[in-house]
Amino acid sequence: IKEWRSIQRDLREWVAFLPFIFFMFFPFISIINDKNMINIIIHNPEISWMAAQATFLFMFTFLTGGFASGSIAREAYSIHFLHVLPLSGWKIALGKFWINWLIPVVFLIILEFAGGIFLKWSLLNIFFGIAVVAIMSLGITGIGLWLGAIGAKYNPNNPQNRLETGVSFLLMFLSFGYLLIAALPSVLVLIPTDALPIFQHEGRPTGIFGMLVSLLEWKNDNKTFLTIICSIFTLIISVGVTLLTLQLSARKIEKGLTINFVTNKK
Repeated sequence: IKEWRSIQRDLREWVAFLPFIFFMFFPFISIINDKNMINIIIHNPEISWMAAQATFLFMFTFLTGGFASGSIAREAYSIHFLHVLPLSGWKIALGKFWINWLIPVVFLIILEFAGGIFLKWSLLNIFFGIAVVAIMSLGITGIGLWLGAIGAKYNPNNPQNRLETGVSFLLMFLSFGYLLIAALPSVLVLIPTDALPIFQHEGRPTGIFGMLVSLLEWKNDNKTFLTIICSIFTLIISVGVTLLTLQLSARKIEKGLTINFVTNKK
């Protein structure tokens, strides 16, 4: 409740969502001007669903990481209260973790249902997309929280800048690395087998796309098995990274948090 109130009372906290909204709707501007693309999207729910999930997966992993990384610096001048609360470092870390994960997920649920209604996705696909992106966001939220505990910075004139420069770059690199490793099994699950003719339109492709076609052909014959294996693999990576980063964050909180306060001099 404390963490939610600190976000709710300052409208500037929601500025973190502006880059996401921009990158989210920027591709739709080019699509609107392409009538053929509009027809493909409207008449092929599987393709539109796959493209939307890829966008959600990419954007939400970075959104939740950046949002969670500012949770320590958000304490600002009340940081000393965390040192005297009758709570363990684990409970403080967990409280900050789940609210910074939940807010973007609520936003994701709204977008999934809005897209599902407009583009006629099946209810199963909507819930499946929410589950995959939400689970993937767990690990990146933990990474953001941990790095926020390491390199917190508070600038009263720029409250959105809550990480030291070096730590910000580290967050970006770790986010890309996490996404590449954890998203691979999710990609195999999310790409529908109905997309096979798209990749095979001009003959059998080679290289990465050829490997993807082979995997999709194998998935077509073993869909249930592959879905279960990939889902378990993604879950293990996401939950494993989450538990590790939560433990590191809790340990840092126990040892004592520091925030670099920026003094602006004219």
